[in-house]
Amino acid sequence: MRGLNNGRGFGGAIVLFLCGFLIVELGASMSAAAAMVTITAPSNGSVVSGVVPISVSMNSNVSWVNVYIDGVYMASTPPDSLSWTSTGISNGTHTISAKAYNDSGTLAGTCSRSVKVKNSAATPTVDPPTPTPAATPTPGQVTITSPATGSNVSGTVSIVVQPGSSVSWVNFYVDGNWVASSPPYSDAWNSTTVANGQHAISASGYSSGGTLLATSAINLNVQNGAPAPSGTPIQTPIGTPSAAPSATPSTAPTATPSSTATPYFSLLPSGSALPSDATCAAAVAGDTFEPRPANAVPNSFMPTASDLTTYQSEASGGEGGAPGSYLVRADGQFTGTTDAILKWASCKWGFDENVTRATAVNETDWKQEAIGDIGNGISLGILQVKTVDYPSTCESVASSQETSEVTNSNCYSYLSTAFDADYKLAQQRACFEGQVSYLTSRTPTAGYPTYPNGTPEQMMWGCVGWWYSGSWYDSGALSYISQVQSYLASEPWLQPGF
Repeated sequence: MRGLNNGRGFGGAIVLFLCGFLIVELGASMSAAAAMVTITAPSNGSVVSGVVPISVSMNSNVSWVNVYIDGVYMASTPPDSLSWTSTGISNGTHTISAKAYNDSGTLAGTCSRSVKVKNSAATPTVDPPTPTPAATPTPGQVTITSPATGSNVSGTVSIVVQPGSSVSWVNFYVDGNWVASSPPYSDAWNSTTVANGQHAISASGYSSGGTLLATSAINLNVQNGAPAPSGTPIQTPIGTPSAAPSATPSTAPTATPSSTATPYFSLLPSGSALPSDATCAAAVAGDTFEPRPANAVPNSFMPTASDLTTYQSEASGGEGGAPGSYLVRADGQFTGTTDAILKWASCKWGFDENVTRATAVNETDWKQEAIGDIGNGISLGILQVKTVDYPSTCESVASSQETSEVTNSNCYSYLSTAFDADYKLAQQRACFEGQVSYLTSRTPTAGYPTYPNGTPEQMMWGCVGWWYSGSWYDSGALSYISQVQSYLASEPWLQPGF
């Protein structure tokens, strides 16, 4: 993507969401679109008890609606009528809210209702959420302070968390499986109970009433002398949640990678020999993590040999600043889960896989069929390849600037998740290697290196920001870098509801 409009919204318009309506203010004028989402039942201010029917009405432009109780995700439409068991929370005033999303996953409107729960007795339990494009719990209430993400571990590993003031207990998980509860806020985990390779460690913090407040997660590389015995089970809980160490989780992360045998790919230095398609495909073969089932069709699409001949002919002269020698290596010849594709492309081009994941969150929340920058170049795919700057990736849209052309056979950046990621990281590698010559004339913000004179980390992040602004450490790039770094720290792809 290139330019100061990343396509996640309405460009220069000011967008306001009111209950049921999307208000778009352009300059001094304001217009109200038809109601995007309305909660039709229960009525605002009503007294409810037991099982409460919740009904929502959506505009035809809405693809789905997420429903929340006090900001905690409950369910998604369809169907448009849901049942909420109000005995799961305390008596008193609570908020039912709904968020409407269009087919590209963009928030289109919100609505909320306040109700008064009045049950004879309330039992504080939490129903487990299911994966959905829902907002994640509030960060900062629980943080894994040790070990560091991406570190190599063996034997007994001390997992330490820092709880926020509202946290009463913390549940520990390995690859989504519960292993312990706090207090104390640390756990001695026997890493020999899992196979060598990458594993996800997460901690979920709960209030005294059993409400999930936040989840923190990291990736670790287990490297023991010998794999765990094949019959060694992971500990399973017994009982129900309480603030005591014997607590059993009522809510577990639903979006943790299932891969347990794939290496972690980090940044390769400038001038490194890059792995082949086949080498990286073999390395990520165990990655079955898929939080975006809707990507199934583009995840399984690969450009044909004929497609690639045409593409390589167009890209060989270079575009967007990168030499053609980098671009013709992008071929999208891989299929797999969304996570496996991002990991494969990171391996192929020598970049930290979590930086790629975080960039994909910032661009599209991992949605391959997202279309952005309409009216400003049209960006396509999970990493938003902009057609006007990179026409070889979708010649039909580049020439017409019509989104209806995205299904044409030459629109590889839209049809193929792997090609979109492959091409974007080809551009990023060319930038990292100092091959985008026009950047040498760009003056960076004070305190940042000129191109291409930074450390490897400075070069990598500068090239991440370049994808957004088209320049080198300018204000737009720095803002974008900050957003990606925030996602890199919080790893939302590991959070429930991603």
